[in-house]
Amino acid sequence: MLAFVLLFSAHVGWRDLATARDRAGELAHRAAALDDQDAWTHVVLGYLHTMKRNFEAANQAYSTAIRINPNFAAAYGWRSFAKAHAGIVDEAIDDSKMARRLSPQDPQNIIFQGGEALAYFMSDRFDEAAAVIADVIRQRPQFEGAWRLECTALARAGRLDEAKAVLARILEKQPNLTAAQLRASLPYPTAETLEKFVGGLVLAGLPE
Repeated sequence: MLAFVLLFSAHVGWRDLATARDRAGELAHRAAALDDQDAWTHVVLGYLHTMKRNFEAANQAYSTAIRINPNFAAAYGWRSFAKAHAGIVDEAIDDSKMARRLSPQDPQNIIFQGGEALAYFMSDRFDEAAAVIADVIRQRPQFEGAWRLECTALARAGRLDEAKAVLARILEKQPNLTAAQLRASLPYPTAETLEKFVGGLVLAGLPE
């Protein structure tokens, strides 16, 4: 769980990604060596591989967690998150819905709903993505990644005035944010998926 928290904190920009990822890798592999039948350990390994932009290894780890515990909502939810980043949209949506059906009161459901919104974004359903992620923001306004997704979805939908307004809010919270920083840290496994996301923010006015 310490590995998980380190990865998440790096993902949302609270810690240096490279440093956190290295330490999280040590902890996650240590956990697996101690007990390779713990489903949470394989979810964390999946998240580690996601943050390393290795989708195949991530998908395998999440699937192992599901084999160990077929009712483990977090495994479906985080696998949805990885699949959405990889552009595997239909499976990402199915996994997101399965996670929320298995654990409807789970605090992580905001993230898993965000994964569904990202899947809509990756399938060019930009208005749908913006609507779903707006609901996430209403529930959890401190979820910074949701604001970025709303901004890029609005920009890609051609709703630039709305996108610029969202970007202004993002830059109030993160005044030094740049496109280069996001390209270095976000877990999109291909240059195409990464640029699809970051490029929308640039359209809205994010500095390079």
